[in-house]
Amino acid sequence: MLKILRDKRISLSMRQLLNLAIQDVGEILYLNFDSDTHEIEMELLLHGDQEPLHLVVREYLVVEENGEHFLILKEIDGLRREDREVREYLQNKKFRIPQRLFTLWHRCETEGVRESESH
Repeated sequence: MLKILRDKRISLSMRQLLNLAIQDVGEILYLNFDSDTHEIEMELLLHGDQEPLHLVVREYLVVEENGEHFLILKEIDGLRREDREVREYLQNKKFRIPQRLFTLWHRCETEGVRESESH
């Protein structure tokens, strides 16, 4: 239950963070962070489009530079070839993560490692 609540808090914070970064091209309508699968699922509505894109981030990194933490989306399924602008906004770009979000994220990752080691 605690994991579910933490994933929901991370999802909400991450959605707000990414929406600020991509507001020029669209809006994330839905985002779900899953600490079990280490995937991020989202619905992205591009400006001018009627239907949102369903995206799944299969690989991401969290890196530290000069005491700050950043999210880098590496492998994104669901982007069409013509969505170059969106790819440029999302893939391999560093999104600064606020400390409170990093703390939650780190806890989820650490607990996931401990659970997998105990099996």
